[in-house]
Amino acid sequence: MKYNIDDIDIYVMTHNRAGYVKQSIDSLLNQSAGIRKITVLDNESTDETKSVVESFSSRGIKYIKTEGFLGNFRKAQELASRKYVMLFHDDDILHPKYLEMALQVLNEKENISLITTRYTEFFDDNLPPIPDEVSSDYYFFKKQKDFATHMYFLERIAYATALYRTSDFRKTPIEYEKFNKFNDWPFMVKISRYGNTVLFNDPSLFYIRRHKGQDTWTSTNTPSLQQIINWDKFFYNKVGAWNLFSKVHYVFACWFTHFLFGKYDAFLSPQDKESCSKVELLRMAKKSGIKTWGSSVYCKYRCHNKNACKRQGFIRRLALKGKIRTT
Repeated sequence: MKYNIDDIDIYVMTHNRAGYVKQSIDSLLNQSAGIRKITVLDNESTDETKSVVESFSSRGIKYIKTEGFLGNFRKAQELASRKYVMLFHDDDILHPKYLEMALQVLNEKENISLITTRYTEFFDDNLPPIPDEVSSDYYFFKKQKDFATHMYFLERIAYATALYRTSDFRKTPIEYEKFNKFNDWPFMVKISRYGNTVLFNDPSLFYIRRHKGQDTWTSTNTPSLQQIINWDKFFYNKVGAWNLFSKVHYVFACWFTHFLFGKYDAFLSPQDKESCSKVELLRMAKKSGIKTWGSSVYCKYRCHNKNACKRQGFIRRLALKGKIRTT
């Protein structure tokens, strides 16, 4: 079967981003693949988002208002009907060739459940120059475990550019209650169990905007201690961290932002930090079934030697060993 752009449902999920959503929509309309329809799912915006979106109506942009918690995500699961679906964010920028490259992979490989990419961050309106040419190199993961391992130890994988096979997307729960606002990576890993996963390697394919008030970096809506542990345990199980080789990864990488201690440092509320030390968090993690962490003494040692323990290059070499890279 040959896929084309009309086989992809494209949704933009938005909430009170009138100042950014136009630029994001433009980056989709500028795709070399030639998008003819985009649906913007606006979850209860109170600013000028609706009027901004409706200014694109003559270019195939449809506006739908959604309501309730995760209303736009749930509406996308309800509406998606084409072979694949992409949920784009209202403040990010996509390289013009991304969807063309994704379609090329869909037509070269079989049984693709997920396509996504690495990314570049920028702040506020400081978008770096977007190169005309990008690499088409990608990693091809046949097993969920390999994809989870790559995500867990190397990071920099985008959620907003992910193309999901619609049949898999519609049957996969988001589990916000279990993981809080960091439910995106577990969601992608769950999708990867149904087929092969493609990860483009060029970070110039996608630009994630960081800005004031962004939910990811606010001190409100912070994950609980148990939700942080749930997140770590999910990946602990998927990568098989009880295995000796994976245990080496796990121990060296535990300070990265997306790990147990990293989430404690970066995202836990001050109140929770006062009531629970890292040593206590370690005990809670062990009690929840995470068995590869060291003793309390080891935990304290790492707190005083944080920089010396960040062996990122070493971790990268180990995590990439044996992976299939295809051009």
